[in-house]
Amino acid sequence: MLGTALAQAAPSAQPEVPEAKRLGDFLIRPTQNSLYGPGPHYTIVFRSQEYWPFGVNVVKGVRPIKAQHEGQPMLLAITSRADSLGTLLISVQNGTPLSRLLSPLQDENFPDWGVPQPGREDLLLFAESGLALDTRTGEVLWFDTAVKGSGYRVVGTLMSVSPDNKVAAYLRSKEILVAGREDGLVAAYKLPADANVGELADIFKSAYAQAAQAIKDGVPHVNNHRQARDMQIAWFAQRFHWQAKNDTWELIGRGLGPALPLSER
Repeated sequence: MLGTALAQAAPSAQPEVPEAKRLGDFLIRPTQNSLYGPGPHYTIVFRSQEYWPFGVNVVKGVRPIKAQHEGQPMLLAITSRADSLGTLLISVQNGTPLSRLLSPLQDENFPDWGVPQPGREDLLLFAESGLALDTRTGEVLWFDTAVKGSGYRVVGTLMSVSPDNKVAAYLRSKEILVAGREDGLVAAYKLPADANVGELADIFKSAYAQAAQAIKDGVPHVNNHRQARDMQIAWFAQRFHWQAKNDTWELIGRGLGPALPLSER
C-alpha cells in the first residue's frame, strides 16, 4: 500500500526540454510541436522575428560553424521528415537570413551533419550531395562531374577534396574520378582490385554486422549505409592522398596507377 501511495504521489516523468540558445542575433528556441514527431524541435528566431528556411517553421537541430557573415554566425540546420529537405546552411546577407540546401534528407534518425575530412577537420564532406563545406570560410564547394563535351554527369561518392579546394575525388565501384570546380572531370584512376573486392567489401560487411549487433543490443534506428559511408571516407584517407604536381594536385596511394585518359575509362 505504501509503495502504491508513493507511486501515486510521485510526479510523472517529463521529457527534458532543452534550453534556448543564443548565437549572435539568432535565438534557437525549443518548441513542443507534437505534429513533428519525437523531439527535440526548435524554432529559429532572428532579431525577434521567426525565420522559416524554405517555409520550414520547425527544425530538428542547429549547429554553428566557425565562419561568420556580416558579423553573424553561419549555421547548419536539420529539417524534419515532415518537411523533407535535409541539411541547410544559413547565413545572413544584407541583414536577412538565407538558406542553402547542402544534403537531402535520407534518414531523419541519422541527420547528415557532414563528415570531417581526415586531416582537414574544418572541411565537411556531404557525400550524398557531392558538396563540401569549408567551415572556416563558409564556402560551399561544388565540383563538376560532367564528362567534357557530353554534358553527362557521372555519379560517385565524394571522398576527398584537394588542399587548395580546386579538385575532389569521387569513388565508384571500379574507379576513382577527379573533378574540378568548373571544367568537369580532369582525371580517372582504376581502383586497385584488392580495394574493390577486398577492403571495400569488408567495410560493407563490417558496417552491416555492427548495425545487426546494435539492433540485438536494443539500439534503435541503426543506419548501416551511413556507417559504411563514414568508414569509406576514413579508409580512403588512409590509402590515398593528394600530391602537388604542375600547379595542381594528383592522387597517389597504394596500388594506384597513373591517371588514365578520360577517353579510356
